[in-house]
Amino acid sequence: MIYLAIPYTGQEELSYHVATHITAELSKRGEVVFSPITHSHPFTKITDLPGDWAFWGKIDREFIERSDQMWIVCMDGWKESVGVGHEQRIAKAAGIPIHKLNVYHGPEKSFIISRPEIWKPITVPPMEAIPCEL
Repeated sequence: MIYLAIPYTGQEELSYHVATHITAELSKRGEVVFSPITHSHPFTKITDLPGDWAFWGKIDREFIERSDQMWIVCMDGWKESVGVGHEQRIAKAAGIPIHKLNVYHGPEKSFIISRPEIWKPITVPPMEAIPCEL
């Protein structure tokens, strides 16, 4: 299973949008992926659950420790992200390989996500193109 890490705080909607598109595309390609943002973001919208590491850290740790690898989406803020930092430390301590996904700005506010050594790029459409009602 791939654990998909992505910075969240301060860019919640964008991170949810990008993570969910990556997770969907990798699932279409036959990968088993857990995206904590795709999983937890809707909860923060329709319940009073918080969206921070203090709450989700225990849950995310369980998924990381059951994963075969971690992929980090290197969007703006990934190096400073509290959550991504914790996720990396947990994966390293568990001996789980960590891979980084390159993020490029594509045409018309889209994003191109690539890891060319193993698969063809994923194009994530602009947020305005796919409304998400919660």
